[in-house]
Amino acid sequence: ELSAEALQTHPQQLIGLICSEDRAALKAAMNASAKTLTPLHSEHRITTPSGQLKWVQLASQPQPEPNGATLWSGVAIDITDRKLADHQRQSAHVFLSNLINGISDPIFVKDSEHSLILLNDAFCEFVGRSHEDLIGCQDDSFLSEEAAHVTWQNDNHVLSSGRCDVKEDYFRDANGQLKFISTTKTRFHSLDEKHNLLGIIREHNEKAIAEKAL
Repeated sequence: ELSAEALQTHPQQLIGLICSEDRAALKAAMNASAKTLTPLHSEHRITTPSGQLKWVQLASQPQPEPNGATLWSGVAIDITDRKLADHQRQSAHVFLSNLINGISDPIFVKDSEHSLILLNDAFCEFVGRSHEDLIGCQDDSFLSEEAAHVTWQNDNHVLSSGRCDVKEDYFRDANGQLKFISTTKTRFHSLDEKHNLLGIIREHNEKAIAEKAL
């Protein structure tokens, strides 16, 4: 929103557009580029004269001048749309994370290779392992070999048939306590059309355990 002539006559106007919170990082990047004569890559925000907030990406090559100054030749790209899209994806991820962690029942999602790709805090507490330890793992990392084999076959049936499956069984948690649980599994498709499996575990109360024992 400024003419080339105005900027060449008063170049400080361009600096004035940069958000104050981003100026220090840009200055540090320019100093490092000038010192090492390596390309300058930076992303920062500007506020245009009309009040629009935009994200700008700089890519330029430094060149030393005879008078000791540094001249950069490059391009400035408007990446506002990309930044907004990134922000929306991050917001959606945070929303989903808060949503499933707000559910007291253990929840997990597996891909078509039976690897855990999503789980909530209740599931981590249920099996006694951290989120970092479980993501990307398969059932044999926290179940016995026999239990993992049975679960694998059951998951295959759900993934191949697409039918909802509900199983009741006993499970010994991380503290060694035997619990009576029901696990509901359903199949769904991701954006790339691959099959994924959603599982929800529900722990039954003492009355249900007694009835099951009878």
